[in-house]
Order: sequence, then structure tokens, then C-alpha cells
Amino acid sequence: MCGNQIKSIADALMQTRDDSIDLSRSPPDNSPKTEGGQNVSWRVKLLPHLGMSNLFSQYDTTQPWDSAANWELASYRLPAYSCPSEPNLSSPRGGRFTSYAMLDNSNRADSNPKRLVYNRQMERSSYRILLIESCGANLVWTEPRDVDLDSSEWSLRATDSASHREPWRSRALGASYHSNGTNVAFGDGSVRYLPGSIDVDVLKRMVQGEPWQSELD
Repeated sequence: MCGNQIKSIADALMQTRDDSIDLSRSPPDNSPKTEGGQNVSWRVKLLPHLGMSNLFSQYDTTQPWDSAANWELASYRLPAYSCPSEPNLSSPRGGRFTSYAMLDNSNRADSNPKRLVYNRQMERSSYRILLIESCGANLVWTEPRDVDLDSSEWSLRATDSASHREPWRSRALGASYHSNGTNVAFGDGSVRYLPGSIDVDVLKRMVQGEPWQSELD
């Protein structure tokens, strides 16, 4: 079921390319929707492409995502962004978490060795991770934030007993409530279930969009 969820999101992202927004690219497009407005999560922008224009119309793009005007929507548990295997978790204020995120850098300096390198050739690459299941990121689904490569551990494995029992505590790049693995979608829309035992170098290649299949298959 979760694989179908992330596949639906990836398919919708593939269909959003136009002159004003390209949600399929990296880094994630959490930029303002309107001039002078606030940052808006790509998950909010994607709502019309998922057949939920009514929900998008309830979001005020001129206000912060966590403002009083937008908090009712943030508190809504959206099935399209919720893994069926996860418990119904929310932030201390009541915002509903999603596990489906893109990858980003808090440090976008060229000198950052973890910086995502983007170019048009890799945009729809079958090697590049477009979406990852990362319940440890504790993202409210309307929040204009994604998985930060610079503060995450390059792993899909629980690193301690607490994060094994409760994956929302995980600091790994990807984490889920499935057994020993995480769902990811690639730039071409394909979906794979990656084992927690995946080699770190292969995972890094997937993040950067470098060939890896011969080493994983």
C-alpha cells in the first residue's frame, strides 16, 4: 500500500511541469506561490494534481504555513500523504505528519560535499531518488521543509533500539514502519523498496543520481 502511495505522488509530480513550477526537480520547490508571499510546500502545491483542488483553495499562500489561517489544514490527516502502516502521529501542536519528502540541503554552498548536484540530464533519471519515506524527519505535511542531507545519517537502518521500536525517532535519511526497509521513488517515477542493509556508497549514488543498478541488482 505504501509503495502505491509514493508511486501516486511521484506520478503527479511527473505531470506538473509547466512554465511556472517544476515540482519534479531538485532541490524541492518550496518557493512562494505568489509574489511577496510565504514559502509554500510542494505537497500543498501538488494538491490540485492529486484531485484535491478544494483543499488547495483553503490554503492561504500569503500567510505562513503555521499561521492561524493555515493551521486547520495542517491539522488534517491527508490519506494521500500518510503511509497506512504508520500510527496516527502529529506534532505537539497537532499538525499531521507525513513521511513522504524530497531531499534537500540546509547548506547549499558549493563547497558542501553533501550538496545535491542538479542538472537537466538527471531530472528524470532512473538513478536519482526523487522521493523518500522518512518518518524520522517529523514533517507536518504542509510544512515547506524536506529531508535535510546535512543533518541526517546516510543510512536507512535504525541506529539504536529507540529508533528501531519507534522509527519517528530515527535520524537516518530514510525510515519507515515497514520491516527492515524504506520505499523510494526515482526521477522516472519508478518505485523501489530499499533494504535497511543497503550499502552506504550505493545510497549516496542514488541521492546524487549516479549509476548504481549493477551493484544493487
